Amino acid sequence: MFSALGLSVDLGWAYFLKQRVQTAADAAASAAAKYAMDHSDACGVGGVTCGTTYTCAGVTPPTNSLQEGCLFATADGPPVLSANMYEYDAAHPPSNLSGVTPSMWVQATVSASSPNVFLFVSGFKTSSISANAIGGTMQAGSAGNCIYALSAANPAITASGSGNITTTCGIMDNGGLTFTGSGNIDADPQILVNGNFKSSGSGNISVTATPQSNARLQVGGTYKQNGSGNVSPAYTSGTTAITDPFATLTPPSVGACNFTNYSFSGSGNTTLNPGVYCGGIKISGSGNVTFNSGVYIVNGGQGANSFAYSGSGNLTGANVMFFITGQNGYSAMPIQISGSGNLTFSAQSSGTYMGLLFYQDPTVTYGATNTYSGSGNVTGSFYFPTTNLSYSGSGNALAQALVAQTISFTGSGNFTRDLTGKLTGMVKTSAALLQ
Repeated sequence: MFSALGLSVDLGWAYFLKQRVQTAADAAASAAAKYAMDHSDACGVGGVTCGTTYTCAGVTPPTNSLQEGCLFATADGPPVLSANMYEYDAAHPPSNLSGVTPSMWVQATVSASSPNVFLFVSGFKTSSISANAIGGTMQAGSAGNCIYALSAANPAITASGSGNITTTCGIMDNGGLTFTGSGNIDADPQILVNGNFKSSGSGNISVTATPQSNARLQVGGTYKQNGSGNVSPAYTSGTTAITDPFATLTPPSVGACNFTNYSFSGSGNTTLNPGVYCGGIKISGSGNVTFNSGVYIVNGGQGANSFAYSGSGNLTGANVMFFITGQNGYSAMPIQISGSGNLTFSAQSSGTYMGLLFYQDPTVTYGATNTYSGSGNVTGSFYFPTTNLSYSGSGNALAQALVAQTISFTGSGNFTRDLTGKLTGMVKTSAALLQ
């Protein structure tokens, strides 16, 4: 009789306990993956060692993804005997998952025990339950490309300078590409031209990749090469519609003016704070200007420009974004950066606008061209979805991306692929429960 009762009562409770243990494991793996995404956590960060068991103990507040997972494993579940967390990198993907390659993944193992009431007399004193769950972070987006011309115009990209343009990321052109320069263009791994391709310059155009057989020069319209420079590899025919990598973003809201017609032309140093700059920002002095971290909403402008820099002082700003718009009676205007000082800018490394340095409101437009000819170290994306960009910077482009209707190159630059997405926002990271 006790055995029969045990089969119905004790095993029924064990089944219920199994469901709760699995829920605790799922919550732990999901929470750890979400923490890793939000905090750019990875193996070797925050005291985490890849593939090593982390035994859960009371840690509040958590300082890494595994500790975060532990809190969820034990927060509201059954009487947990033990909870262990493991973290792995992309080089060691889960062997039992197919079609998924997480950039980072975590495994939660949760165990619990329950005393048997009726099966106890049959020698089965306790029921031991365990469950596993796997969570991970996935990256998707434009990891291989960093230059986008969105217009279908022929040409949408022109290059006429004497400096070299080197990219370890792809060039995407929804229109045509015209090259008349004496400098070289080196791209990795592809140049995709949806319109006409015309090369009449003395510089070389080359596409490289590893392996080289993956290098691709694709032309959707006519192909004409009559300059003295070489073009390699041989082009292939085919059209590729270019998608705006930031099209799903929601622009920040524009509140009341914090500053009006801001202008600096002094020889001393000054510091600016985030806020709404109605009438734009104009800098022409010889003094250095420091931009504190945050979002600068540049609403309208002065003269013909919204953000105008023609000074000789240095501009510095870490974790900043400049949102170019025209609202509440102000007209949107282009940026003009032509000063002789050094620029040291970096975009925000997390949050909604991660990687965006200059963000032109997609709901506005203006006929004049945005101009950038700065020097120094600048990282982040230049996003002008409805207007044109003239780029002639001579400094380090580092992890930098350009997205505009049309792009004109007259200078030199080295554009490097942003594999993490934190510097240009080109790669989007998401967290999910995988198993």
